[in-house]
Amino acid sequence: MKKITNGDTLYHTNDFHFLNSKISAVEELSETKLRGLSDLISMQFSAMKIANELAAENLHIKLNEMNKFREETKNLQNTFLPIERYELQHDVLLKDIKEIREAKALSDGELKGKADIGSMLWLRWGFIITSALTLMLIILRLSGK
Repeated sequence: MKKITNGDTLYHTNDFHFLNSKISAVEELSETKLRGLSDLISMQFSAMKIANELAAENLHIKLNEMNKFREETKNLQNTFLPIERYELQHDVLLKDIKEIREAKALSDGELKGKADIGSMLWLRWGFIITSALTLMLIILRLSGK
């Protein structure tokens, strides 16, 4: 056994070799663990990169769908009527429907005995014409012609 001196401390060569082998084993184990951690970090980074790419692609698809929906909604809004215009057109349609129903009822004879403006005007004109003719006949007889 050889003695090695380092200042005041004496080491035996067996102790030195033992410690050196332990340090080498620890270094090798540390390097193995570091390689394993490096590989693990590399795999996690790759997985995160793939996950980010998939998330970006999914987000891109969703945004395109939202844009299409917004465009369809915009197109649909152009087909809506303002309330004022709707009420005006609705009132006109209701009036037209009422007139059509009345005309149909007249043609079907449902309104017999019910007077309307048209029939009242014909009666008035008929009365006026009959009165005028009767008055002319009376004047002609009185005048002796």
